[in-house]
Amino acid sequence: MSYPSFNSSVKNERGDNGASNAAILTFNKDVIDSLIKELTQNSIDAKINKNGILKLRVRVLDIPKNNIPNFVQFEKILESIVKYWKDKDKSSHNVYSNSLNYLNNNKYIKTFVFEDYGTKGLTGDFDKGSFKSLVFDEGTSSDKGKASLGGHGIGKNAVFGYTILRSLIYSSINQKGEYKFMGISKLGEYHDNNNKKRSHRIYYGNWKSDTPVNEDDLTHIEQNVSIPSVFQREGSGLSCFALGIKISQDIDWEKSVKEAFLKNYWFLFHNNLLEVRIGDYVLSNENYYELANELFKDAKKGNNILPYINTYLNPDIKEVVNIEKIENVEFYFREELNQEDNFPNNVVYLRNGMMIKYEPPEVASLPKKIAGVIFCNNDLGNEILGRMEPPAHNDFEPSLLPEKMPEYSKKDGEKILKDIRQEKKKIINKIKNKYNIATTNLETVDNLISGAISNNENDQINGDYDSESGESFIKKTTYYSNPIQIKPLGKVLSTADSDNEEDLNIVEQETLTGGGTTNNNTDGGNAGIEGKGENEGGKNKTVQNVISNIPKKKPNLVELSIRSFFYRKVSNGNEYKLIIKSKKNHESITLNIAQHGDSGFSGEMTSILISFMNDNQNFQFTNLRGYSIIKDIKVKANEPNIFSIVFDEKNESAFKINYK
Repeated sequence: MSYPSFNSSVKNERGDNGASNAAILTFNKDVIDSLIKELTQNSIDAKINKNGILKLRVRVLDIPKNNIPNFVQFEKILESIVKYWKDKDKSSHNVYSNSLNYLNNNKYIKTFVFEDYGTKGLTGDFDKGSFKSLVFDEGTSSDKGKASLGGHGIGKNAVFGYTILRSLIYSSINQKGEYKFMGISKLGEYHDNNNKKRSHRIYYGNWKSDTPVNEDDLTHIEQNVSIPSVFQREGSGLSCFALGIKISQDIDWEKSVKEAFLKNYWFLFHNNLLEVRIGDYVLSNENYYELANELFKDAKKGNNILPYINTYLNPDIKEVVNIEKIENVEFYFREELNQEDNFPNNVVYLRNGMMIKYEPPEVASLPKKIAGVIFCNNDLGNEILGRMEPPAHNDFEPSLLPEKMPEYSKKDGEKILKDIRQEKKKIINKIKNKYNIATTNLETVDNLISGAISNNENDQINGDYDSESGESFIKKTTYYSNPIQIKPLGKVLSTADSDNEEDLNIVEQETLTGGGTTNNNTDGGNAGIEGKGENEGGKNKTVQNVISNIPKKKPNLVELSIRSFFYRKVSNGNEYKLIIKSKKNHESITLNIAQHGDSGFSGEMTSILISFMNDNQNFQFTNLRGYSIIKDIKVKANEPNIFSIVFDEKNESAFKINYK
């Protein structure tokens, strides 16, 4: 029985490979998330029964160094690497020194283990097949089929970013019962005892010589008895061991792994296509939803997957749209009903059950936050979309499509993505437009406020129609998020405005009151100017307060979404509803309400405010000539704040509402 050993081939090239490996650093943003995403998709691609349940096992082991045969060889090589890089590159030297310090300070190697079952395992040898692609190749991917999730050949590097030693061990049994075992470390070049420069790729396998010249002196382990017992497995599939993982004692690695699986593959759990044993916990179709609620109920909106799961399970709108070239795409959308739902106002794209990217709705002024789920439901469409994904599988890039599928162009990819986005916005606008229905019907408005409006287009009320007059009355609503100056330049203030003078630049201006009127002989004078007609006005002088300059706009620290609409006729006028939403709590908001016609402000108010209420609270208000002021309005964050407004008026009015 011969155990594997650590060594590398002679390198004759002058160039060196430092620690800044771009393929590894690609996945360093969120290492656990990246490696779970990458390893799982590789296992999905290798499933024997595509419609069966993929079973995975994830665990962390503390492996004694002496349980890894010939591990002392690896330690000596690492010492040589540190020495070689001391005067070459400070950054690389620090990385390799940290790796050596880890070995010197630990008797155990903390190892992350990822295993799949019921998969094809590794096939081929050093010249072809998935074994060659996984162990030796860079930037290439074995042919996994049209519905595969991978495709760039660098995703395997996601795991290297999780290990201080940058070392992985692969142990596999394929469908034929063949054993494939090999270890690889991606470190740096070094000089051996004979001062020969050796490659940065160190292999743990069957070396024919202690001083190998090239990679032909290396073969993989094919006998189970030669595989160290700690790395042996049962059944077809692949086991990946990441040696020396970056994890501290106070980190709950199981929780992080559970979150990564749920974030990226909740769709597969729901459809009973994935089961994972994480430590002693089995995550499956039976408990994924319960665990998601436990782990994500307090998560920030950007990290919360619950709205997407709930949207898929119980959508307000579901549509299947045929997109040119990729065929059927499914769209699911749902509105936030309660503040506790914590909706992100985003849409998630899936491909073959894997989360790819988040995207905003791209529809402005939505009355409520939404969540959306979009995915293609056929192999051809998923293949085309997959070929547009970068190595991290977190976006769609049309420029990548012709590289993988020459029959398609970059423009084809751009059009596909554009068509999906247009359909997305079209469906979201349907949700938005249900709030712009006629509001002359009391029951309709009650339903609007309670969120109980039907999602069936045929059930929506589109306005009252007067058959005799032939007029259709539709009440439109508008959002105003920024306050504007109510009083125009040069407006004369009345005594009722005295409370507001401190907010304006007021000057005293001497004017002539009165003025002439036009008669048959001569023109009349203008107000405030000496008239020339027979009936000219007096020349009495008076001092009036005039706004000489509109003050500079103060920084707008308040962001509100305001919506108003006619509600019903009451005995003393008309009642309107005002809905205010805000991302923050506000204790004291001041509203200015002015009448607004097609050409702008109408000047004096012809409608008199007689009531402003919220629930059972009556607010104090002041009616001025051009607008009404309501102060000390409390606004609660992330929920509709609904107010009732009554105006003494004969006809319905349009209002401009501003705030500060």
